[in-house]
Amino acid sequence: MDNELVAAHSAEGSLHRGSLSLFETVSSTLANIAPAMSVFLAIGAIVATMGSTAPWGFVAGAVAILTTGNTLAQFAQRMPTTGSFVAFINRGIGSMSPVAGKAASGIAFFLLVIAYPISLASVVIFLGSWIQGYFGLPSLDWILFAMIAVALVIPLLLTGTGISVRTSFILFVTEAVGLLVFAVAVIAQAGSHAALPLHSVGGSPGGIHGVLGITFAIVVFGYVGWENSGPLGEESKNPRRTIPMTIVISVGIIALLFVASTWAVVAGYGAWYGNVRGMNILASGSVSAPFIALARHYAPALVWWMVLIGVTSALGAFLSAAVPITRIMYHGARAGLLPKAVSRVGRRSGVPIVSMWIYIVGTVACILVPMLFLGTNPGTLSADLAGISTVPILIVYVLANLSLPIYIWRNDRSTYQLFTHLVLPILGIIIVGYGTWISIQPNQAPPANWFWLWVLGMVVLSAVATGIVAKKNPQALTKLGDSLENVEEIIVPHHTPVEG
Repeated sequence: MDNELVAAHSAEGSLHRGSLSLFETVSSTLANIAPAMSVFLAIGAIVATMGSTAPWGFVAGAVAILTTGNTLAQFAQRMPTTGSFVAFINRGIGSMSPVAGKAASGIAFFLLVIAYPISLASVVIFLGSWIQGYFGLPSLDWILFAMIAVALVIPLLLTGTGISVRTSFILFVTEAVGLLVFAVAVIAQAGSHAALPLHSVGGSPGGIHGVLGITFAIVVFGYVGWENSGPLGEESKNPRRTIPMTIVISVGIIALLFVASTWAVVAGYGAWYGNVRGMNILASGSVSAPFIALARHYAPALVWWMVLIGVTSALGAFLSAAVPITRIMYHGARAGLLPKAVSRVGRRSGVPIVSMWIYIVGTVACILVPMLFLGTNPGTLSADLAGISTVPILIVYVLANLSLPIYIWRNDRSTYQLFTHLVLPILGIIIVGYGTWISIQPNQAPPANWFWLWVLGMVVLSAVATGIVAKKNPQALTKLGDSLENVEEIIVPHHTPVEG
């Protein structure tokens, strides 16, 4: 590491190494996935194709996402880093072709920098529209609530990672307990209909076959955020153990919440309206908030809780998602892909301050600017931004899965295992690639038929930015592959007293 970089970090502070426990990395990841928000938005579309077997769609999604979870875990065991997938792609593909590795990791880096604020803008818009819709306020009031939510979160983001993570956990517990209490209350009153998800009723084509197509993309997208712990390689205690455990624990807990809550909705609507009619009502989307409607029918005392967890789920996602993207930006700035100021870290807080402000301002811009092109309807705007921003993240997943077999074969062949290091990554490529294609294929209903153009624009922009970096600072792309060992000399232990 060059002396100038070491001096800069000594003066400004650095990430607090070893400051986050397994509990804290799991907490941040669970909040990032935001299960309540995901299931509130997705239930109608899933029932439309799977009918009463909708809960099993989320089981399939969990199995599918763990194929890529294996890739992150395998890399994290060998080279924990704030760069996460970006560094893994650099070292993996770079093992076969240094030029290709640099190019792929540079594009992956800029794709994530562009996509994350768009994705989180979608979350904040949902929050604003959830409040505006429930209270029947004027149509544009959602913008005010969205901005208030951002303002409330800013102090937590800048104070310190530990504080923001613990707050994220409180928000997650609110939604997790709410979903479980809701599920128990509804299923307990559903009688024989409680077994409805074990039978195929409704949906087109119905049954487990209905998980194919856009439904598969929806259930897989529901778990996005599972990779939250990857960029915490420098801040986690024993990251080689903590990160893999966080992935498995988080996906397992979220899968349980998804299955329990969708099971309750299916059983509840079946008992309320009859099996066939209940599934048709859910699939039609005629009920704008099916969870709240169900709570009013079976457990009126829980209605306020269902409204609350729509807010806490979105707030927790916005708060916790700041952790991975700001660490990735910090990693890229430290390597030289962004101005050095972006790698500045608060000496007391251990927070990448400039990266955090870029995240905050970028999210606000991605709320306000797209309204000029996509309209001000919050439901449509949130869905469009989610669709546009998720695909670049999936592209990075594909590149990471491609990198693992190459890296293991060329750098750690003695540990090579056919299933773990080849079969699972290939399955990951197929699964994520399928979800990507389903999301951007041009024959979808407008405006989704134009998603491919937005994604192509982000890929081109990322490629151009990578080319500029390659010309002006060739070593920067090499440093994208830095892992924990490469930067140990500039890490300040988290207990060191510092000022500023």
